[in-house]
Amino acid sequence: MSSRHARRKAGGLAQILAVASVIMICCAVGAAFVLPPGKPLAHLPPAYGFGRFALPPLGQPARSTSPTTARPIDYAKPVKTYPAPARTYPAPARIYPAPAPATVTVHDRPSRAEPATSSAKPSSTPADPAAGLPPPSALQPPLAGVVTTDVAGWDAITASHAQLAVQYVSMSAPLAPSWLHSAIRTADGAEVVIELLPTSPGQPPNTLEQIAAGVDDGWLTQLHEQITAIGYPVVISFAPEANGRWYAWGEDPAGFAAAWRHVHALLGIAGITWMWQISAHNIGDPATADIGAYWPGTGQADWAGLDGYDYQPGDGFTVRFGHSLTELKTWWHGPVLIAETAVSPLVGSPAAQAADVTDLFAGVAANGLIGLIYLDLNVCQGECSLYKQDFRLSSYPQALNAYRTAVNGAW
Repeated sequence: MSSRHARRKAGGLAQILAVASVIMICCAVGAAFVLPPGKPLAHLPPAYGFGRFALPPLGQPARSTSPTTARPIDYAKPVKTYPAPARTYPAPARIYPAPAPATVTVHDRPSRAEPATSSAKPSSTPADPAAGLPPPSALQPPLAGVVTTDVAGWDAITASHAQLAVQYVSMSAPLAPSWLHSAIRTADGAEVVIELLPTSPGQPPNTLEQIAAGVDDGWLTQLHEQITAIGYPVVISFAPEANGRWYAWGEDPAGFAAAWRHVHALLGIAGITWMWQISAHNIGDPATADIGAYWPGTGQADWAGLDGYDYQPGDGFTVRFGHSLTELKTWWHGPVLIAETAVSPLVGSPAAQAADVTDLFAGVAANGLIGLIYLDLNVCQGECSLYKQDFRLSSYPQALNAYRTAVNGAW
């Protein structure tokens, strides 16, 4: 075979092999699109595309589209934009018009006459229970009172005269026969405000239910006898701050109201001004909410008292007492007293503390209240905290000067 013939035969074989290769490739590509037996078209994605041209789902007729109108597939995560809600809360209007001038209600306040002098006094005549006591003085609003262990010292440093002086006494401890005499003597001419505590820490438990059931009637009878024998007017506050959870008798409105009515009935009203004393609260404070539930009823109280302190920056008369005064005025139209208050050094600088003291007096005057009682004690109990501070004004010269100015001014 000539070399020319051999070359021609080899070229023909190469062409045959090339054609065969093309056929095999086409078959392989076709096989990739052959659906398995029993598989419907729905198993494929509903749409697919190449580049920016979207193709219709398999099994659906193609739509005519041109490159200029075709919609590209955007695989990026969509951006969700939410406009910020408008949260604008108008400041509440806390404007309290001053009520008519307060009338301080008292019950059968006796005027003690001087005993007749006699050179021959029978030896059997009992000693005067009020012997050695200063004569009682009439209350003149606005009333400035104090909680202190030294009323005379308080009068000296404030250059004023306290008209009310608080004395605490626990009903779960025996009542000394001379307790009231001693309380009046140390009040330095102020009228005694008796805060009747059902019990105290470290003493036997004494519940409101027990008091209402008469368990303490013997103790209350002794107090009644002392009040009657001495004949001096007193203010009585039973179970103060009953709406707070910090006392054993707290947060039991029904029990408090029942116990109050029992104590009120047993002690009577002769020589007694009854002060309903509750803890003032801010909106949303769960510990002292719903003060109306603790109201003992018509004819049960002569004064309404609110306790509240400036503990931290931002506190003030309106913050501490505004909401409770608004609530109280819905059912009570008698005299209102700030029954216990003080300004903590934690309100800020000495100037801020002095400003808060001035604000207390201004709030009393603006709201037509009959006065306030300032707590002048160190209640740190070994370690100070937010609610347990040294409240003695003698520790804070600027605050003391503010008190002097306010209590001796036209408030």
